[in-house]
Amino acid sequence: MRFAQSLKWIGVAVVLGFGSAAYACPVPASGAQSFSATSSQLYSAATRSVSAGGDTALRSCNLGAFSGYVPGVAQLAVDFSNTDGYALEFRVQGGCDTVLLVNGPDGRWHWDDDSAGSLNPLIRLSGASSGRYAVWVGTVSSGNCSANLNVETFN
Repeated sequence: MRFAQSLKWIGVAVVLGFGSAAYACPVPASGAQSFSATSSQLYSAATRSVSAGGDTALRSCNLGAFSGYVPGVAQLAVDFSNTDGYALEFRVQGGCDTVLLVNGPDGRWHWDDDSAGSLNPLIRLSGASSGRYAVWVGTVSSGNCSANLNVETFN
């Protein structure tokens, strides 16, 4: 009887979604579209069209004091070679209130909401390390919108 009752409560937890937040959180090694670039190549911005938003609520992911909704899989992975010691910038221009989440090659998470103004995020990493940067473009509230993700370097 206790076993059947335990199974019942496990089923309720699954239906209500308990324990699913950790599974749905962003994973840097996930299969994002990727490209390789050097700091001098990105001195002219590379732009990608993305759909901002997703089902992953960042508040429940224990990545930091981050908010917003992102897809579970990164939209872009940049294999970056900083041969010039430049700052690396990720900037979003969206049709709604967007957020930006970046995981750097050192494993650190970076997040922004409105630093680019007009409800758009911007993350600038001075003297960025060479390596892979995984990037998610999300929204402040649930829902999706079209957005452009710009990746650029600055001297």
